Formats: sequence, structure tokens, C-alpha cells
Amino acid sequence: MFVITILSHTPIWVWVLLAFLISRGIMALRPREVSPSRILIIPVVFLVWGLTGMVGADGLATKLALFAGGLLVGLAGGRALASLLPAPRWSRATGLLAMPGSPIALIVIGVAFATKYVGTVALALNPDVTVYAEIASATALLAGCSPVCSGAARSASSPARYKRRASR
Repeated sequence: MFVITILSHTPIWVWVLLAFLISRGIMALRPREVSPSRILIIPVVFLVWGLTGMVGADGLATKLALFAGGLLVGLAGGRALASLLPAPRWSRATGLLAMPGSPIALIVIGVAFATKYVGTVALALNPDVTVYAEIASATALLAGCSPVCSGAARSASSPARYKRRASR
């Protein structure tokens, strides 16, 4: 009964967001060509969602420090995870990145959403500042660890690398 109460009090926009995120994760299962800016959609969604609720709250500096720390660890983990996958290839003709298909993005999206959702429910039940800081840093870590974000970071940091690969 408790779970039904929680689910019924979840705003509709959360379910719409979940559907959108799942659709993006399913699209990532197949190889596809995307613009470098589209790669940033999912990480930006999670980063913005992770930052909501921090502004105007007590202990903002601590929360932002934990969030930034989680993001840095997540970016490092994401780059390590992305190095295990075939690198995106830059298409000079279309100006798009050819992304390999992988279930990792869907898994990371699911884990990140579940972390944020469960954390937000826990926060609603017990509004403790330290709990939110932990949730925010976990969300930042998962957003940074997203292979989608890592692909974007790799393409933004070294577009010449992809152009060299495309010319081979």
C-alpha cells in the first residue's frame, strides 16, 4: 500500500521524463549518427535534475562541492567506460558522430533515474540535508558516468581525432 501511495503521488512530468529517458536509452542500443550537441541531452537532463532543490537550501556550498566531486568522479568513470567501447567516428560528409550501439547507456539511464527517484522519495519522507547532498552527488556521478556524456566529452575535447579517423 505504501508503494502505491508513493507512485500515485509522483507528478506526471516524472513519468513523462522516464518515458523520454527510456526511449533515448533504447535508441542507444542501435548504432546511429547524431550531432555532437544531441549527445549532451541526457547528461544535461540529469545534471539539471540533480541541481534542482539545491538553490536556496541550507548547506548549499557543501551540496555543490559534493555534486562537483560526484560529477568529476563520474566523468572519469565515464571516460574509462567509454574507452571499453568502440569510439564514435566523425563523418566529414554529414558532420555527425557515428555512435556504436550499446546497452550501457540504457543501464546507466535506468540506474541514474532510480537513484534520483528513490532519493527524492527518501528526501520527501525525511528532509535531512545530508541525505540530499548524497543523492545529488550520486546523481552527478551517474550523469558524468553516462557513456553518452563521455562520448560528447571525447568529441568536444578532440574533434580532430575523429576527423583523422574519418580520413583513413
